[in-house]
Amino acid sequence: MTLRARFATLIAIAAVLVTVSSRLARANGAEFFEAENDGRTVLYYFGQVKDSKGNVLDKLMVTVTVKIAGLPDLNYPIRNDAPGHFRTSDIGKAIEGLGKKVDPAQIAITIKKDGYKIVRAPKIPNKLGAVQLDLFVMDPVGAPAK
Repeated sequence: MTLRARFATLIAIAAVLVTVSSRLARANGAEFFEAENDGRTVLYYFGQVKDSKGNVLDKLMVTVTVKIAGLPDLNYPIRNDAPGHFRTSDIGKAIEGLGKKVDPAQIAITIKKDGYKIVRAPKIPNKLGAVQLDLFVMDPVGAPAK
């Protein structure tokens, strides 16, 4: 193999490694926690879902429902990541985009996973910004009550 061919191979391997390492750095739900890049944050929620034994739950649907007088309910469904994290889009910006005032008291968050029920849900704080919700806890349907 010529020196030029070895150099080209080395460059190709380096390019692949850079691409793979940048993807690995973003793995495990990192996208959920990146800052908004298009201006100020108005209101979004983030948190985690586990079972009562402390095991993370994934493959579930988190739905944020906003009730605004004069409009049909606004629903924002999202899926969580493998470690059980979830992060909504900026719900506040969406509400402001409709020309309405953001009122956290008019927001409900539900979580659904086939075969599971919610056994503990945090109270939604009445504040704006990046709002961390305490842990949601779900157990299999039919599991003994704790």
